[in-house]
Amino acid sequence: MTLKVAPFLLLGAEYGHLITLRRLCAIGFFVSFTAPKLYLRYSARISQKVECSKWWVLEAWVACSHKKIVAASAIMAFWNLTTIKTRLLIAFISVVVLRYHRQHSGANLELAAEAEKEDLAQEQPDKAIVVAEKMSCD
Repeated sequence: MTLKVAPFLLLGAEYGHLITLRRLCAIGFFVSFTAPKLYLRYSARISQKVECSKWWVLEAWVACSHKKIVAASAIMAFWNLTTIKTRLLIAFISVVVLRYHRQHSGANLELAAEAEKEDLAQEQPDKAIVVAEKMSCD
């Protein structure tokens, strides 16, 4: 546990005199107003970078021939380097992300089904006209 906290202890020992309650409040006030504005301004770029990174990771995963070993190593490293609180927090975040994904994928499927119904509804009158024209020609 001490090795995990060592960098923070060293930084605190070196620069601890600079951290005051007034400065922490000022930084918190500044960040609470600027972070949302920066996100709104750069959200398109952020989502583009996330999609690009996701594509890159998936491509690397497909190309990897030792998937089981890599996955087992990542799980073991995570398990050995984190505390129980961190594991629970990651599990909670994972559940939230999965539910969010399911809700949005379900909404996308509903939209696609509605669009398909509209397409079929538009095609059927055209077929009825063609059938009526064929009957009038006979």
